[in-house]
Amino acid sequence: MEPVADTNSLALLGEWRLTVGGRSAVAPAYEKGRALLAYLAIENRWLSREMLGGLFWPDSFGHRANLRQVLANLRAVLKDEVAAFPCLLVRRDAISISAEFIGTLDATAFSASPPRCDEAGSAQRCKPCLRRMEQAIGLYRGEFMAGFSLTDCPDFEEWLRCKREEFQRHAVALCGRLADCHERYGELQGALTFSRRMTELDPWDEGAQRRLMRLLVASGQNAAALRQYEKLEASLMRDLGIRPEEATREIYHGILVGDGGVPPDTENRRVAAVATLPEKEKSQPEGSPQEEVRRVVVLLVEPDLGDDTELFDPEDYLAPLGAELDAALSRWNGRRFATTGPTFGAVFGLPGDGEQAPRRALRAALEIAALPEFSRTRIGICEGKTLVGQAAGQLLEGSALPALAQRLALCGEPGDVIVAESLTGELGPSARFEPQPRRRFTGLAGEHTPCQLVVAASTRGTPFPMGFSTPFVGRKEVCADLTAALGRARNEGRAVFVEVTGPPGTGKSRLLAELAREHSAAGGEVRWISHCPELCHVSLGALREALRRRIGRRIAAGDNPLRPIDLDDWLKRFFPARREMLRPLIRTFLALADDSVMDISGRGLLDALITLLFSPSTRNKPVLLVFDDLHWADKATLELIQFAVQSPPAAPILAVLASRPHVGVAPPYGVAVPNVTLEPLTLSESLDLIRAIDKDGRIDAAQQIQIAKMSGGLPLCTEYVARTARDQQVSDASLFGVFQNVLDRLGPDKQILQAAAVFGTTFRGAGLRALLPGHDPVGALKRAEALAISGRTGKNVFAFRHALLRDCAYESIPPKLRRIWHHRAATWLAQQADVAPADIAQHFDQARAWREARDFWWKAARTAYQGGFARDAKEAAMRALEAAAKDSDPIAKEDKAELELLAGFATLMIEGYGSKKAQRLFEPIAVRARGELPDDTLIRALSGLAMATPQSRQETKKFMIRIDEMARLSVHRVVVCYGLGADNFWRGEFAESLRCFDETIRLGESLHSSDWLPYCAANPIIACRAFKGIDLAFLGDAPAALESGVRAITEARREGRVYGLCFAITLSSITHLILDHPDQVEQLAAEGLDLATKWNLPFWKALNTMFGLWAKARQGRLRVSESFNLMSMYRDFAAASRMSPVTALWFAGCILEAMESWSLLNASAGRGLALAEKGGDRFCAPDLMRQKALVRHARGDVKGARLWLQQAHALATTQGSLGLIRRIVQSSDRMAISLLADT
Repeated sequence: MEPVADTNSLALLGEWRLTVGGRSAVAPAYEKGRALLAYLAIENRWLSREMLGGLFWPDSFGHRANLRQVLANLRAVLKDEVAAFPCLLVRRDAISISAEFIGTLDATAFSASPPRCDEAGSAQRCKPCLRRMEQAIGLYRGEFMAGFSLTDCPDFEEWLRCKREEFQRHAVALCGRLADCHERYGELQGALTFSRRMTELDPWDEGAQRRLMRLLVASGQNAAALRQYEKLEASLMRDLGIRPEEATREIYHGILVGDGGVPPDTENRRVAAVATLPEKEKSQPEGSPQEEVRRVVVLLVEPDLGDDTELFDPEDYLAPLGAELDAALSRWNGRRFATTGPTFGAVFGLPGDGEQAPRRALRAALEIAALPEFSRTRIGICEGKTLVGQAAGQLLEGSALPALAQRLALCGEPGDVIVAESLTGELGPSARFEPQPRRRFTGLAGEHTPCQLVVAASTRGTPFPMGFSTPFVGRKEVCADLTAALGRARNEGRAVFVEVTGPPGTGKSRLLAELAREHSAAGGEVRWISHCPELCHVSLGALREALRRRIGRRIAAGDNPLRPIDLDDWLKRFFPARREMLRPLIRTFLALADDSVMDISGRGLLDALITLLFSPSTRNKPVLLVFDDLHWADKATLELIQFAVQSPPAAPILAVLASRPHVGVAPPYGVAVPNVTLEPLTLSESLDLIRAIDKDGRIDAAQQIQIAKMSGGLPLCTEYVARTARDQQVSDASLFGVFQNVLDRLGPDKQILQAAAVFGTTFRGAGLRALLPGHDPVGALKRAEALAISGRTGKNVFAFRHALLRDCAYESIPPKLRRIWHHRAATWLAQQADVAPADIAQHFDQARAWREARDFWWKAARTAYQGGFARDAKEAAMRALEAAAKDSDPIAKEDKAELELLAGFATLMIEGYGSKKAQRLFEPIAVRARGELPDDTLIRALSGLAMATPQSRQETKKFMIRIDEMARLSVHRVVVCYGLGADNFWRGEFAESLRCFDETIRLGESLHSSDWLPYCAANPIIACRAFKGIDLAFLGDAPAALESGVRAITEARREGRVYGLCFAITLSSITHLILDHPDQVEQLAAEGLDLATKWNLPFWKALNTMFGLWAKARQGRLRVSESFNLMSMYRDFAAASRMSPVTALWFAGCILEAMESWSLLNASAGRGLALAEKGGDRFCAPDLMRQKALVRHARGDVKGARLWLQQAHALATTQGSLGLIRRIVQSSDRMAISLLADT
């Protein structure tokens, strides 16, 4: 199996290695030389130079020269010039590789392993096959062409990726067969060897992992089996955020209890049942509904034990630290989780913890670091997604987050707090972080930037939030209404209450901060009470915090709070008349422990709190009293506000109650309060917000509109996306934390909204019942509507209020449950009427039901192609091929060919004639011998290949002749005539081209669209009428040319296919260009450009752009800069429109001629003629010569101009092109040059 030592050989499995004459060869001078040799060796067939050039030098017109240069170097490296039997087989038009060289290829020997044995054998009988398979797997030294890449060759990269997957799958299959055979014959060590290799090749294949665990147990290595499971679990959790399958967990628990795991047959039955998703599984889906994927923040405390701990038991030292840590965490709603070694771990952001997890984790870290017992500890904090359950002690067992937090902690010195870069914006602008160099941590993916918290944010003495970075946009009218309410409070001399509500992210706090800023700037007093998750279970906790700030001092819980002189000074200043009454009550209130329960039924304390909150200001202005985020308020606070609302204090105060929408209909204040509901920003307001953030204009106008639309009018989302687009460091932890906790408010009903997210932003109640049989979603949907999570948009139709809410719900679904729900969604949608096949296919794709996905993608591709939606058709066909490649049962070659043809014709629609991508889809089918596939399939492939081959190539006529030999149907004759007509046109044989087009129209008039669609990208009758118009214009019959173009457009409009209409409009523009009708060209080009832009058809977009430029130039309205830009990029125009550069240069020359840009015209016409002489388009060659004559005349060279005109006239006469002859004569008349005599 190994290559013979004295021959040339190539090793591609692992690193690329070439041996020449038994010795390591010098590497080719070009990376593309290595790629070319590998491609030829693997494909093992004749490949055209055109195809190879397009593969390795896409969109480059010098690819033939590049290919020759690389080929010459390869032949020198292989010493083919002196070899009796060269490795490379080179023809003028194609290249292949010798059979002798193929025989030395390691990939060939590896792929030629013996087939699976169908009959029972014995160890002795199977030994030769086993030996051959072991030799084959020994050749697999690594992935195919390991480490090699050509980033500028996307099609080669795709081929390389597919081959790597193909060889890896073959290696895994070989290892599986070898392990099966060795296990069957009792050769335990051999079975272990190949099972280990199998898990190395595909570490996430749980079937292979279970087999290895069973074999380890059978060999007495129970501990190794347990380690294998733990390694798998850690890998899945770290890389995919999921737990091992139930079958794997059962084997693990079986080993733990000593029964050796689950028998193989039981396991295989369970795996098969999960894979096929039978109906009975609907009642017990895989994946607990109580599990979910959440974005959490992990805090890890690494105590610095030092050398002294050797003198005592570390547990004695750590126990009191744990008690102190628990007390600190309880104040910030953090939960401890189990860790190994002398470390402490806490997680923030679990269900029921409340939002703002990043801020709470950072505040908890600062409080912990300030404790004397933790003065020399290192603290690390990071955030990310993980799969969580109910038990906090188990939820992070397989996650990489604790390891990352620990690595971050160890980046600092004792006493430092080190956080992940994504969390540095969570404490506001006043906090300062010092970034360290980016680094990689062993065993953890990606690069990380540890950031040390240097200066913590301070809120001491701040009466209201001042740190908003969000510009104030779109809420000025609401702010003015609230200012008017302040005036009403002043005029009426009593407290006025206003409720401000809105979903999270609508800018409630930002609005009130702006109102507070304006009121404070005008000399008014602001009293601000902020409610937060960590205080929602502390009676009057937010009110006490606000009072401490108001007095000017923050007091740690449990301390002796205030000296009498401090409190007396404050009371004397603000409450001189009631100082004696308030002093004991305030001292009692502020001295209470944070976890106590305050009974506010005492009249004295209630009066004191009302006095503190609603006392008049000493500034003779109304007071602005803000209760922010009341949805986090405790019960005692709500009772206090209810008392004030029912008996408004007699003081000029505006009390604003800001909260999210209430769960119930009635507010919790007992009486109705005027309500201001913040609506999402309009598109215009969202754009204003984006421009305020992007002051230096780094986001272009189109992207600004896109951001404004996708943000749904939520300022929080708009700011996040806009700052991300500006590459500013922003954290999405807070954004997703907000939406996570909105969904948490649904409680058990959250699963209903998770299932709804599977359908997208819009969903139906019946669909939810299909995903969750036995559940009635009505109550959950009403609750979600009350919480502004979703709403009804039609009869039994609902939608999420914001796409990010849907995304958050979807991402929280455990991966295995997500696949089950997608399968159920696809099955249900397939039973509904008017559901797009692509929507069903998407769900089967997500469920990994590859066969069903393939079938529905195929159906979607056919539907889109028949409707003329080229891009959708191509994408669906390619997705069908991808699904077929992933299916365990190989697709039939006829079906694969059908899909490739569909993708090829759709690609032709998008990219136009000469599309190299379409050519690469058609070519593998067209080169097959008759008999391998039905003749009709070969005819379709040859038809597509003729259209995809660059114009004026000899191959086109060969394709048509081959089709003609196999033609049996009228549509086959239509294809032949159409192809020959187009080919003759590009060659400049207008009369013959016209004859072919007339014959095509005659034959095609009896055909239905279903007859020609499988063979052509456009209706051949419409295409031929449009082409016929150009032919007639060149032949000099202007009236007939115009009539043919008009008829083509009329029929295209009647047919209603976008591609056909673009075709007819664009070719009619060419007819008018030849006839010098700039007004008509401008009108048609504008319509064609609109259609091509709307439907994303770059072929037609490029052509109509050029025609529009010509019309402007001909009318004297084109700036010089535009023509120069066009000239400098003509290659890009040629590549975009997939035509030869000759035609692109002719169009560019027409523009330059109209502008009298003679220097540029000389360059374009000269280059066009040079390419035409080398086999390019000939139809426009006479006009290129006429352009050269114009240049010579403009430079005063009359003799040179006459010579060019005479050559142009002679060639046009040969072509029979009266239309071009007229143009030539008109130019000679303008230049006063005779075409008959050299005088």
